[in-house]
Amino acid sequence: MPSNQLVFLRQTLYQLKHEYGSRADVYFEAEGELDTKTGNRNVTRQKWCVRRAICLPTMTSAASLFPFGLERLRKHDAAVQMGDKTVVIDRRDLPQDLRIETHNWSIVIDRRRYEVLTVEEWECRAAYQIVVKELKGARVYEQVEISVGDEVEADGES
Repeated sequence: MPSNQLVFLRQTLYQLKHEYGSRADVYFEAEGELDTKTGNRNVTRQKWCVRRAICLPTMTSAASLFPFGLERLRKHDAAVQMGDKTVVIDRRDLPQDLRIETHNWSIVIDRRRYEVLTVEEWECRAAYQIVVKELKGARVYEQVEISVGDEVEADGES
């Protein structure tokens, strides 16, 4: 991709983050070993916080709004599902070696948990375009980060 197109893509991502950006937590759940005594499975969760993920509005009824557009979608074998949401995450907001996939990945946005259905990586590793589906009734299992600090005064009194 030529550098001027990459600059244009980064500027567009910045504008979309400004308009549609919201906090999102990306979770990976690695299944651990099964404890034979208790029957419980140990699950390891990893969390990455994205300050501004682009959450595009969900299209509620494509047939009522755009009948011609729906006909075009059918020709291209694309499906519009109720409750699906498109999330775009800038690759600069995630660690470089992180690769989001569909199995065991979820995203929490506004205290709602979403399952990752499809992941598409944009050219030049600029961003991820992720289609997610809300898991209604599922527990959110958010990891809360708390930082505690102490202050010590310079004259020896605390």
